Amino acid sequence: MGKGIIVILIANILNMVFGLATGFILPKYLSVETYAIIKTFQLYLSFVGLFHMGYADGMYLRYGGKNLKDLNKKSLKTTIFTMNIFQMIVSIVMVIASIKLNKLLLILFSLDIFGYNMVDFYKRMYQAIGQFKSYSRVINIVTALNFVSNMMLLLIIKSDNAYLYVLGYVIVDYFMLFVLTIKFSKIFNSIKICIFEFNELISNIKEGILLLFGNFSSIILTSMDRWFTKILLTTIDFAQYSFAVSIENFLNIAITPVTITFYNYLCRIQSKTRIIQLRNYINIFSACLMTSFFPVKFILEIYLDKYYQSLNVITFLFASQFFYIIIKSIYVNLYKSRLQQRRYFIQVVIVIMVGFLLNVLLYKITPCKESFSVGTFISAMIWYLICILDVKDIRPLAKELLFVIFEVCIFIVSAFIFNSIIGFVVYIITTLIMIFIFMRETAIIMLNFIFESIKNKGWKR
Repeated sequence: MGKGIIVILIANILNMVFGLATGFILPKYLSVETYAIIKTFQLYLSFVGLFHMGYADGMYLRYGGKNLKDLNKKSLKTTIFTMNIFQMIVSIVMVIASIKLNKLLLILFSLDIFGYNMVDFYKRMYQAIGQFKSYSRVINIVTALNFVSNMMLLLIIKSDNAYLYVLGYVIVDYFMLFVLTIKFSKIFNSIKICIFEFNELISNIKEGILLLFGNFSSIILTSMDRWFTKILLTTIDFAQYSFAVSIENFLNIAITPVTITFYNYLCRIQSKTRIIQLRNYINIFSACLMTSFFPVKFILEIYLDKYYQSLNVITFLFASQFFYIIIKSIYVNLYKSRLQQRRYFIQVVIVIMVGFLLNVLLYKITPCKESFSVGTFISAMIWYLICILDVKDIRPLAKELLFVIFEVCIFIVSAFIFNSIIGFVVYIITTLIMIFIFMRETAIIMLNFIFESIKNKGWKR
């Protein structure tokens, strides 16, 4: 698990460099309308997983915790080929429908269904079988190529045409799919027969449909605020809110290594004590990760003044991530590893309904973009509480709950009251005090582990 986290974290550092450059350069130099169209396309892409109807999720559950060398190569090739044909048909049907609607953005989205979902399918496979180096490589290539595409259009061609940028994303996905197809064809070189297996299609969809709905419901929950902003507010509001979300997504650079490796790990362990210990690590990790908000605030103060009005939104989105990190790292992975997809799905549906009502109520009270970020924050808290109450065998002690509550309050106060530099100092000092009071033993274990890892040069232990 340690190796997996480090491998993906190193890969995500490169991802962060390109992501930061793209995240700050595009909104700086593109028109607000162009930026809004690009973010609308990316919002559409967050729902593209629906079009495989749970097939990729079924594969993910089937291969979770296994090794590539132990898999039946013929069966695996059939699984991949069936997904290919299935998604190709879906993509063609959607392109035809989009052409009839005469919506260029929908046409580009429909074209990308096949490429995007197949690349995601391979990434999920790498996650499930613990091939974290391969997973990281795919992420790095896609991120780097998207960056190059964006910078060529911005700096060389000097285009403000949103559809050219969107087309760049589509081309990159298909290029990555081509590379992955060649790579896997070498693995299956001895297996000559490729067939579309209808029973394979139905079996994977049947096994993965509830997990798909759960993941889809989670996407609805986390993207609901953007849909409300897009429908009810102005284009400028949507662009500013989307910018805030893109900044929030930088947290995935640190979060993704944990959420991905934990699934493979939790498939193998059953110790409740160990799971609780992992959650305590995540609590401290989340508290430390919140410090990344203050450099973002500093950049907005001196560089991106036209998006400075998104700062309050960013604050609440960052605060909500404190809960989401714990939920996604521990509880969601636990539901998946225990094959409790139905419970996960029902839980997320409840949170969605609560979140929808919160967004409507808060918008009625104050019709502004900040209302939706507050709704997201409260929804995250409610989901966290539901997870605690639902998974009875690993319920946290009072000191763990107090640590989480105090940390979130300290972050919000530091973010709103002080400027970026003073807020950074205040948050770090108070966080260290909270760790000393509530999480001292866990912090000592984490520090010892880090020092031993450095001493033993690269996780030899």
